[in-house]
Amino acid sequence: MVAVAAAALLATVVTSHSGGAAHASCPVLGGFGGPVGYGSSTVPKSDDGSSSSIPITSAFPNGVGYFGSTYGAIYINVNGNITFTSQLSTYTPYAFPVSGTPMIAPWFADVDTRRSNGDANNIYYHFDTAGKRLIITWYAVDYYSQSYAPGTNTFQVVLTNRDNVAAGDFDVEFRFQNINWTTGSASGGSGGLGGTPAQVGFNAGNGVDYASHPYSRTSSVVNIEDA
Repeated sequence: MVAVAAAALLATVVTSHSGGAAHASCPVLGGFGGPVGYGSSTVPKSDDGSSSSIPITSAFPNGVGYFGSTYGAIYINVNGNITFTSQLSTYTPYAFPVSGTPMIAPWFADVDTRRSNGDANNIYYHFDTAGKRLIITWYAVDYYSQSYAPGTNTFQVVLTNRDNVAAGDFDVEFRFQNINWTTGSASGGSGGLGGTPAQVGFNAGNGVDYASHPYSRTSSVVNIEDA
């Protein structure tokens, strides 16, 4: 488990592992209803698309404080990240820091959810108002542009209200399960690997402040489950 501190939040990368005594199993969270337990709300299937603005005040009445600004809504972007000020269609991950886009990125890479695969290849989200959490799950998602997916990725970001510490404080967990690809074909990838791999971390949007997992944009990021 790798801990990353950023501004007024505590972020933890929590990894899941399919087997082996050397690693603890920390799978994505479930039990939230819907077809596969990740909730009943979904982001429209697309390549490089986003949700509309999603208010979060049911779980975060004071909003969330992120690098000096407070936000009461988010956008869930298909390409493995959430943003606060606008949708983001960028598919090749850039290195943090970068100006203009406050972002939380569990797996910023070229996700493509257009392929029909039952309940898989979807992005689900759920507000756990009792637990004051928002759980967003990219479930068995493809990279661009697979016509058939021999290996998909499942990952999750969990935002938890910590108003008991200070108004706007929140925790972030990144959870990874069955990571098989790092890169879309339009980002220089071949068979889901190579090219410009996924970025994992936090971007303040001011061009200065950020936190990035050390595996970000390297071939090692495919092994983040074992980090």
